[in-house]
Amino acid sequence: LEAGYEFISPEQLPGLSPDGKYILSTFDDGYFNNTYVLPLLEEYKTPALFFITTDNVIKQECYWWDVVFRELSKQGLERKAISKEQGKLKALRHPDLVAELKKRFGENCFTPQGELDRPLTVNELQDFSKHEYVSIGNHTRNHYILDKYDYDEQKEQIDSCSESLEKILGCKSNIIAYPNGNYNETTLKVCSDFEFGITVKKRKNPIPLQNPLELGRHVLWGNKPLKRQCDIIRSNW
Repeated sequence: LEAGYEFISPEQLPGLSPDGKYILSTFDDGYFNNTYVLPLLEEYKTPALFFITTDNVIKQECYWWDVVFRELSKQGLERKAISKEQGKLKALRHPDLVAELKKRFGENCFTPQGELDRPLTVNELQDFSKHEYVSIGNHTRNHYILDKYDYDEQKEQIDSCSESLEKILGCKSNIIAYPNGNYNETTLKVCSDFEFGITVKKRKNPIPLQNPLELGRHVLWGNKPLKRQCDIIRSNW
C-alpha cells in the first residue's frame, strides 16, 4: 500500500486501468489457518482470493505434503531431505500417491493433527466465503498436478471442484489456480469457460491482461527477507 498499489478482488480484474498498480493477493488449498489473515484484511481493507481443493474440505483430510512432512519429521529427517522426498512423490499419479502414503504411514495418516494442518470444514468455508474481503476460486477436487493427466481426468477434477463449490457456496467461480502451477494446452481447453487462470510463473501481468488463463504470480517466502522479496517483485528484474 505504501508503494502505491491497490489490492483488488477478482471481480475487478476485467476493468483495470493501464495506469494503475494492482495486487491480487492469493492463498491456495483451503487451510483453516487461512482464517488467521482476516484481521489483517479488515485492518488494511484489502481483499484476497482463496483457492479451494474441495475433497480435502469435504472429507476433512490433510493435504498429502503435510502428511509427508509430519511423518518424516517424526523420523528425524531434516527439512531439505523431506523436501526432496516430497519432490519424488509428486511424480506419482494422485491415487498411487495416496496408496503409497497409506502403505508407509498407515491408513489414518491423512487425519489432521490440529489447526495448522487441517482444511476448513464445509460450514467454516461457507462462513469464510461470506466475509466482505474474501473471494473463492477453483483449485481442483484432489489437487491433481494437471499436466500429468488426460483431458477427461483434468475435466473431472476441475468440474467436480466447481460443482462442489457451487453446492457449498451457492455460486459459481470463474477463476482457477492450477495446482503446483502445472498446466498444458489440454488444461487451457478444459478451462475455456473460466475467465481467469493463475499460474506460478514469476511475472507481472500487463494491463490490458494478455492470456487471462495464464496469469503470472509471485510467491512470498516466509524464510526469506520480506522487504527484499517485495523490492524484487516491484522491480523489472
